[in-house]
Amino acid sequence: CAQRALQDNRFDLDPLWTGGAGYGEGTSPDDWQIAVLRPGLDAAPVFLGDSDAADRHPDVIIDGAGRTHVVWDSKALLAAGANLRILAAVRAPTAADFSSAQAVAETPAASARRPRLGLDGQGSARLNWFDSRSADWRWRVMHAAYDGAQWGAGSLLDGPGVNTCLAGAVE
Repeated sequence: CAQRALQDNRFDLDPLWTGGAGYGEGTSPDDWQIAVLRPGLDAAPVFLGDSDAADRHPDVIIDGAGRTHVVWDSKALLAAGANLRILAAVRAPTAADFSSAQAVAETPAASARRPRLGLDGQGSARLNWFDSRSADWRWRVMHAAYDGAQWGAGSLLDGPGVNTCLAGAVE
């Protein structure tokens, strides 16, 4: 059964409202959550993420073992000065719920965003994302593999220039 993941801000106090000059408090950024939909199986979406973080840009895939992987970027509810990190949750084929969110290759001094999932030739989940931890602070692409229990530490796919192409996570 196909699965979809999307960002949803129905729980934000002021959805899509960040206030204005001299009036309104608003929330900046909005309190996005990750909603996972399984058409025909769930009457309501399953919400993932942290209730006090902006969780956005999800991706979802089902690996060769039938596990559903959901990844997204997340940051504290601050308009500026907060680095994003990649979070991941997994649901086994027979499990009712997703695992608790796990940070993937987190480094507080760097920002990670826009995760994308793919499968390798054996059907194992792979993950790519943009990351700012390179020596010269240019955005690079990082890669991690799921080993059947957790995501690996991740490795920087380094090269000249700013690497910004994420076509898929196939290794």
